[in-house]
Amino acid sequence: MEALTKRDRDKLKAEVLRILTEEPEKTGLSPDRWGFVRIDELIAICFTEFPRAGEELVRVVICEPEFEVNSDSVRAKSGHMYYIEKQSEKTVPPGVLYALVPKIMLNTFLKEGLTPINDRYVYLYQSIDEAWYFTIKTGASSVTISVMAEKAYKDGIEFLLSDRIYLTKAVPARYLSVHLERKEEG
Repeated sequence: MEALTKRDRDKLKAEVLRILTEEPEKTGLSPDRWGFVRIDELIAICFTEFPRAGEELVRVVICEPEFEVNSDSVRAKSGHMYYIEKQSEKTVPPGVLYALVPKIMLNTFLKEGLTPINDRYVYLYQSIDEAWYFTIKTGASSVTISVMAEKAYKDGIEFLLSDRIYLTKAVPARYLSVHLERKEEG
């Protein structure tokens, strides 16, 4: 089998994310209530959808940070277009957390507060770099928002921690501030 280029590998990763987050049932997968699917079934689907993908490459791709492997199952960590239960625990957040948001929605968030986009939770990260790395880009121009998380927590906002990602239902505007735009590299 011919080796895949980095571009092909990135396409495979994007395809696996798409399969796991956008109605996996349409491809024949049956996720559990937490969004996990059997790895062997995912490999079979990937081979059908992306014929140059071998089992070894799919196993390498699902070990990347966007995925969570649990024994013989895998799921995408975020971006699901259907409801999944989060495996998380209540936590006290650090002083400041960060979110990456579409620039077109920035004024709305700064006026009305940060609310989920295509999910049940707002995803917050410990650094600006993590926000950029872990957020699935839509191709739209994005902006980083900082959240005074510790203050919000002290004022009664509940935070959950799920594998380094902080989750909350919403963040009122008074806890938000904006950073300068960051141009994506590559």
